[in-house]
Amino acid sequence: MKRVLFFTVLALFSHFAMGQEAPSVTIQVVSTTPTKVTASFTKNATCTKYHILIVKTAEIARNEQFAKKPIHRLIQEWGLHFTPDSTYTWKELVPNTAYTIFALANDSTNPLHQTTEVTTIQAGGTGKAMQTIAISDITDNTAKTTITPNVETSIFWYGLVSEDAYNAWGHDAAVDSVIQGNQYYPKYETDFWVWPDLKPNTSYYAISRGKNINKEWGDAAIEKFTTTGTTSLEEANNIDISIFPNPAQNYLIVHSNGITKLELFDLAGKQVLAQGFNGVDNGVKLNVSLLEKGTYVLRIITSNGVATKKVVVDR
Repeated sequence: MKRVLFFTVLALFSHFAMGQEAPSVTIQVVSTTPTKVTASFTKNATCTKYHILIVKTAEIARNEQFAKKPIHRLIQEWGLHFTPDSTYTWKELVPNTAYTIFALANDSTNPLHQTTEVTTIQAGGTGKAMQTIAISDITDNTAKTTITPNVETSIFWYGLVSEDAYNAWGHDAAVDSVIQGNQYYPKYETDFWVWPDLKPNTSYYAISRGKNINKEWGDAAIEKFTTTGTTSLEEANNIDISIFPNPAQNYLIVHSNGITKLELFDLAGKQVLAQGFNGVDNGVKLNVSLLEKGTYVLRIITSNGVATKKVVVDR
């Protein structure tokens, strides 16, 4: 009797187990551009959570070898976590490059994952690759450069050279030094950067040069600017600033007279936070709890002037 009951229970368990659908996520590519891929993710009935990741197809095996982990583990550790169905856009991708999108249902102990391949669109045309350079927010030790490529540009590089170096090397060598020094940081679309640690009262050349779709070089773009001559922007504008805590975990508290706006940039020059105020004279609070650990540039705009400070988010 016991043997009959055991096999009956086992048969029922096997029946329900075989009938239960394995957790999975359906991937649907929504759109592609030269530098962006948007995809939607839809769970099945047994999937409660999932991770997504995009990787250059040619680099999947190398990433597994480098991390010494199978791809389903890397999806969980490197990817983004979601619970509901979602749509996500990956940015700053490389044009005309094959990528694989991964979706891992539930957890990393499940090696079964879904994949979809997508290739970003080729950027640029056959005409002359040109870029325009705009300089803004110049202080005694920082400046913001915005580089905008034309529609013919497929890839470009940019950087700074001091006027003294430019004059000593000559135009061609200065342009080559910018390209060689930034060869591992190519750009494909409008990009900006806040340059830190510049010298006061010093002239610089911002230089950019790129190629078209046929890998033909265009003319170099060049723009000269000079940092302000004071040794301290706070002294020049009588700005008394204190920031606490620094490093910060959840909040930065900034004290200064007449604060109208705080802007926070990462070291790639991209604005990650901005908050306006109505000429506050007391301390103001900036929430940094959602930011990744790292060093940032805080721009303090007041009724007396503008100042920049480096701050650190650490947990």
